[in-house]
Amino acid sequence: MLELMPKEVPLQVDMFSGELVDNRTKKQKKIAQQQAQPQQIEMFSQREVAQFGVQANPKLPISLKTHIELAIEDRRSEAEIALEQQRTIEEHTYPLPWALPALEIDPSHEP
Repeated sequence: MLELMPKEVPLQVDMFSGELVDNRTKKQKKIAQQQAQPQQIEMFSQREVAQFGVQANPKLPISLKTHIELAIEDRRSEAEIALEQQRTIEEHTYPLPWALPALEIDPSHEP
């Protein structure tokens, strides 16, 4: 990627204080700021964009009785669907306190 060097701002030395001062007008500063912003490039050439005699959004020749729907197909078997539902239910269910395995305390183990 080619990086352009920023243009130098023409500064002049102030006669009384000796500091560098930007003496450009507001309009010149605004133009310089706009030029420093990233510029959007065209995705398509003007010849490709402007086509005469072409309809922008053509209509499909569909009769009024035709229904177009998006069909969702699940190719899993009934057993696989039931197993997936069971796993989902188990993930979202808290275990009951009396169903947890009891923690065995080893008396020979010292902390």
